[in-house]
Amino acid sequence: MEYTDSTNTYLKILPYTDRPVICIAEMQKKGRGQFFRTWHSPFGQNIYLSLRYLFKKNMRKLEGLSLVCGLAVCRTIEMICHLPSPIFIKWPNDIICEHKKLAGILIEIKPRITGLHSAIIGIGLNTNMTDDVKRKISQNWTSLINLTACYQNRNKLCSILIDNLIHYLEDFKQHHFGPFFQNLWKTKDYLFNKQLHLMQSRKRNFFGVGAGINDQGNLILKLSDGSKKTFSSGNINLINK
Repeated sequence: MEYTDSTNTYLKILPYTDRPVICIAEMQKKGRGQFFRTWHSPFGQNIYLSLRYLFKKNMRKLEGLSLVCGLAVCRTIEMICHLPSPIFIKWPNDIICEHKKLAGILIEIKPRITGLHSAIIGIGLNTNMTDDVKRKISQNWTSLINLTACYQNRNKLCSILIDNLIHYLEDFKQHHFGPFFQNLWKTKDYLFNKQLHLMQSRKRNFFGVGAGINDQGNLILKLSDGSKKTFSSGNINLINK
């Protein structure tokens, strides 16, 4: 479609079916990221894509879903683009290249009366966006065109991204966040062995070193006393030393 407030929001109001449903827009008027942040969505430059997918799982077994989707995004980019630097995933939902944000993932899960869980997976991938919008984005970012100096075919990217997403989600449905995904994650973990500040609320702050993830996809933080603590959510900032 040409534009919508948000591709995630659009899928929320569509009638439910058992099959995956996809929404792709040229522009979002009210694009959203994690923690109610705005996702800048200029017309005809990037990929704004949402996929609605049904799971027959309880909420706990869906842990690790954002990491699986991040791995699918990385796989797609690596299949098409020759990047000058490797890409990583900043737990739980940011794709990073050269220490700048390249893509983000927003997952919203709603239980259904039937016992199914509807997961709406929103992906924003900075594709052909250039530095002329820099003033409108508060954080460090990059795009595929900035990294490769080549215009990217968004239709081709979307097609391969959808195929990879469906393939990874089918595997996740059968095997959860199993050894296949855990081994892939080790090659993409942006936070491993870095000094981190994790904030869950104004009064709940944790400082430590990234020590990977557990088999549910939760972040492991090694604290200053040597103990380890796991987190299923939180706002992460790197501490520069």
